[in-house]
Amino acid sequence: MLSDERLHGVDWLLIEGTTLGSSGATHGLRSEADVEGKLIELARAEPGKLVAVVASGQNLDRLVSCFRAARHSSRLLVIDPYQAYVLMKLASLSKNIPQFTWDDVRVSFAPYQVGRLKDAGLMDLVYQMSEQGYVSSDQLAAEPGRYLMCSRGSYGVTKLFDKVGAGNVVLVWSMWSGYWQRDGCAMRTWAERAGVKAYFVHSGGHAWPEDLRRLASAIAAKETAWVHTDYREPGAVWRSLGSPRYDAVD
Repeated sequence: MLSDERLHGVDWLLIEGTTLGSSGATHGLRSEADVEGKLIELARAEPGKLVAVVASGQNLDRLVSCFRAARHSSRLLVIDPYQAYVLMKLASLSKNIPQFTWDDVRVSFAPYQVGRLKDAGLMDLVYQMSEQGYVSSDQLAAEPGRYLMCSRGSYGVTKLFDKVGAGNVVLVWSMWSGYWQRDGCAMRTWAERAGVKAYFVHSGGHAWPEDLRRLASAIAAKETAWVHTDYREPGAVWRSLGSPRYDAVD
């Protein structure tokens, strides 16, 4: 896009500016590789503890990063049945997408998830997951340092953490930090009650200011509209990017 002359001087460029202004830092690290590196660092620093990474069950990049971090820290990756199902459905995209059938992947079952799979007519898949990659809560509690768990932020997961022992959990919040601050965040409530420090290790995938500057300058549109920023003063976006001009700000 930077070198495509057909785009130069277009009438309008509509461009998102999520990382501009004070909200930029809330989106975490600059790349998924940085996320992986930080997870490896935490896992190696606490060899006897369960590393629990709270992330979206549909964030494929994060699931792969968790698997790679587990492998590089000599741990087994633990996922839940939903994550296992998502990964199974996406297996055709790449041979590097971890599967519950792999030797270094385990599945931890929550009763309500089994019930939903049963309602969906997928009990055969439940049995297959159980036979090939099941890990119990007793196993997680007995050897927490053996696992890196990609988990949810639900109340049910906090009950598992209580069984493992708060002192044996390295808690990683791997989503937008704003979700952590919201009322009703079960994981934050548990962490505060248990006295557990939460590490914010996330990359939101939004373009960073220097990349936005390169794009806007290369296209040099007649009119540029910035959206999804936290600026309220006209012209503030362009000044933040070192440019004397602006057209529209949301």
